[in-house]
Amino acid sequence: MDSFCPKCRVIIMPKEEADGVFLECKNCGFRKPFDGWTEHDCSVCSHKKAIVILHEMVRGDEGTTTMYRCLNCGTVDKEGWIGR
Repeated sequence: MDSFCPKCRVIIMPKEEADGVFLECKNCGFRKPFDGWTEHDCSVCSHKKAIVILHEMVRGDEGTTTMYRCLNCGTVDKEGWIGR
């Protein structure tokens, strides 16, 4: 999940720190708590926290793909995805 900074309109991404997960703008310093993460074991680094992204396919006969972006390394794991 990406978000835009309300001050300078730059895309801000979640960042995990010792005291929680935050959305922080590297441009102006805006910062707010982020609670849009879930428990998921990363396939690359085994980190336990990730952002959930739901993606519906274009064709109506295809299901929804659930993606998990690791808060540690940025790896995206996919569930319900059939590669072509």
